[in-house]
Amino acid sequence: MIDCNYYIAEYSFETRLPKRGTNTYASGLEDKDKGHVKYGPPSSSEPILQISDNIYDKNFNMIPKGYYELNLSDDNNFLLLCERGMIIAKIPVFKIEQDKKKMEEYAKKNKKPNGVFQALKYKCKSKWEKRQRTKKLNNKFIEEDPQPYSDATIEYDIKGDYYIIKYEKEFIRAWGVLKTY
Repeated sequence: MIDCNYYIAEYSFETRLPKRGTNTYASGLEDKDKGHVKYGPPSSSEPILQISDNIYDKNFNMIPKGYYELNLSDDNNFLLLCERGMIIAKIPVFKIEQDKKKMEEYAKKNKKPNGVFQALKYKCKSKWEKRQRTKKLNNKFIEEDPQPYSDATIEYDIKGDYYIIKYEKEFIRAWGVLKTY
């Protein structure tokens, strides 16, 4: 104690080691080498909808607040509100839009070359595609798992007493209505 101030010496294993560079990790493993990252389940490409209040219908059934995966049905007539892979609610779609220009650009960009060379060298088309992808990954031309753009929003309309749910994924936009009582 000097001048009525307490000085506490703090020693740890980290203070005794030489300084590391900015690109080194304490455990010696990078994030991509850790098991929970490397072998973890793939993330969903579907948009996630956050509901901040409980939603009730006329029979007093409730959708509790939380995070839900929002899917568009195959026939594009319903938005499916899912939790852990189970459908919680079907929401009717009143408007749907598809961006034709973006669809064409995406098709051109992801067009697969086909010719005699790949058929002779590789018996299966998927093997050729896999080899091309690994070549690009090794040369760092493309990112590892490109995620498509997806977004989901919910808004409450006080006058009509209903929720408007907007679903966006790549080039498809859909709007659904969830009536409350």
